[in-house]
Amino acid sequence: MTHVSTAFSNTHVKNIEEKFYESPMSAEALEAVSELDENLVEKILPTQTSHIPIYNFVSGAQNPISWGDFIDLNRKYGIDKPTTKAVWYYGLNPTNCYYMFLFYNFFLHFIPALLADLYFALTGKRRV
Repeated sequence: MTHVSTAFSNTHVKNIEEKFYESPMSAEALEAVSELDENLVEKILPTQTSHIPIYNFVSGAQNPISWGDFIDLNRKYGIDKPTTKAVWYYGLNPTNCYYMFLFYNFFLHFIPALLADLYFALTGKRRV
């Protein structure tokens, strides 16, 4: 279960209180939205969510997570449930070595991004 504070989930309210707020959408309407074509949702979503801040998950006393647990969860779910806009196949290479990090960063991040930018520039397509 994930708890999202009312401070993050009701950003349209000027004075936020720690209380239950009425849902702006009925369950039926939400189900109808879930049936919409994904391309349509992709076009509409930015106009509806541009004012909403992004929240992040953190480890804390109530729900601690170690780097090892984080890596295991990523290995478990990263392949089965990849992000919808993944440019490349899931991979996770944790390292304690600074030079190995630089190596990974250069060959697995910088060079692929440079090649993708070059491809898009040569073909006249918009960069991702």
